[in-house]
Amino acid sequence: MSIHLLDESFNIKRNYSFLSRIIVAFLIIPILLGLILLELNMVIVFITFTSSWYLLSKYIRYLFPDWIKQKHIKGKIIVKPNSILINQETYLNIGISEFILFQDMFKGDSFGPRDLTRNGNGLIFIKLKNGKTLNFKINIPDEEQHKILQNTLQEWSENGVLFKKFHSKDIDHILNETRTERRIFN
Repeated sequence: MSIHLLDESFNIKRNYSFLSRIIVAFLIIPILLGLILLELNMVIVFITFTSSWYLLSKYIRYLFPDWIKQKHIKGKIIVKPNSILINQETYLNIGISEFILFQDMFKGDSFGPRDLTRNGNGLIFIKLKNGKTLNFKINIPDEEQHKILQNTLQEWSENGVLFKKFHSKDIDHILNETRTERRIFN
């Protein structure tokens, strides 16, 4: 199980809005008008319009600044049933007291046809039993890694590690907070 470790300078805040839908509309309107002016069958016009809308809405998301590129990945995190390996540094789960995950599902996921594609970015906060805290920006690349991560962290929870999971809307609040560690672990 491997997830991407992102560069600390990469801004993981969700950066998609209604503006993307407006951009898609402005790209599709000329196509739609051209097809109507060519007096094509309305079924062909409708099929072209809906497929263009779907494809442009889906793939324009990859151009947003919160969508990771290869240059943003600085390593990987491997979560195992008894440890976590972060860039060649191993932490045993018996040495971890709390594990907090803020996530935007996994890269390429969406909640439905009207939802924009999720970027898979997130934050991990780890509090060690010795009092040290670690935090990392991550990206969950696909559904398989997401499921493995959830199952492994559930096992950790059953073995005494306090595990909390939050969704992406909370990431913006956490990143804007001062004294983040105090707010999260209290």
